[in-house]
Amino acid sequence: MKNKSTNELMKIIGKDRAKYSSDEVNTAEEELKNRSSDEEVEFKNKMKRYGAIAAFIGGAMALWALILVPMSYETLSGRPALDENVPFLVRNFHILFYVAGVFQMIVGCMVFIGGLLFRRFKERGRKLIVLVLGIGFIYLFGFFIFWEISLITMAGLSSYTIGTAIGGFIVFSIFFMIFWIPLKYFRSERVKEMCA
Repeated sequence: MKNKSTNELMKIIGKDRAKYSSDEVNTAEEELKNRSSDEEVEFKNKMKRYGAIAAFIGGAMALWALILVPMSYETLSGRPALDENVPFLVRNFHILFYVAGVFQMIVGCMVFIGGLLFRRFKERGRKLIVLVLGIGFIYLFGFFIFWEISLITMAGLSSYTIGTAIGGFIVFSIFFMIFWIPLKYFRSERVKEMCA
């Protein structure tokens, strides 16, 4: 029975059951049980790996922000006051930089904790990672729309602007897939079932 496919085994214990002896049917059922338990172990190992990857990415994000924000404080805080005619974003870049750094630290810690909990098949870990991916989606869509509108309003419609807008859409599409694939995985019924 080991050399038969899963579909063939399903037929033996299902619609073609009458064609086989009870020993063959029992052997087919045992083989299916063994295959499903092996597949479950493999799936759990894959979940543990993904949890470790999430924890590593989250830890790296938090550590990077923890190192970079204090190191850049002297450089950014010692800047001379800028003219009022300078755009708001340029004038307040240092504040925005610190806010982004703190936000990155928080998100990194959330992903780190979520990854560790997910490795232990905890539902809280799965939900935390889904929450961060959801925040990433909202940020991605918001930034894309803001960037496209800013580009067109500041530079007007020209061949350069249209080319840049198309390039922005391509980058957006790549990041969309980077967020969508793990979000689809972490929201799948099988993963939810394993974390329940």
